[in-house]
Amino acid sequence: MPVVDVALQGRGTVRPRVSNGPAILLTHGCVLDKRTNSGKSRVERLQFAPLKAMTLLNADKARNLVLKARELAPSEVMYLGEIGEFGAAFFSFTDPYWLPAQYFELTFQLFPEHLEADETGEFVCPTINDTRMGRIESDELILLSAKLVAFWTRQKAGPPAT
Repeated sequence: MPVVDVALQGRGTVRPRVSNGPAILLTHGCVLDKRTNSGKSRVERLQFAPLKAMTLLNADKARNLVLKARELAPSEVMYLGEIGEFGAAFFSFTDPYWLPAQYFELTFQLFPEHLEADETGEFVCPTINDTRMGRIESDELILLSAKLVAFWTRQKAGPPAT
């Protein structure tokens, strides 16, 4: 997965940096399932945040993040647990980036049992460059949504009721 970052190089020179690595899709399902009149996905860009290894944090910060894994605070980061071969991971809302949806050639496929399938039973799926390692569970998705709202608004409300 392309991971896009911006680095400061020298004095006042900003340089984009692209590498390959794991990332979490932040674009909400209600954006993904919109269609054009011809039935294609309407979404033009997808928002991601790079996954970061817990080993990058000092021991105290890592322990605190794990202990507060299901809490709203800290709202700018979210612990995701073990992610396949990558290991224990977290991400930060301060590091988002966008990729063109065309990179994934999105299409709608029939998945009537999928919780986020539309009224036709279809769900948007990538046809190329699909490197998914997993999917967050619905309770994590609720927490992610609450953290995102808290991060951008700085409101201290708890997660929405399910």
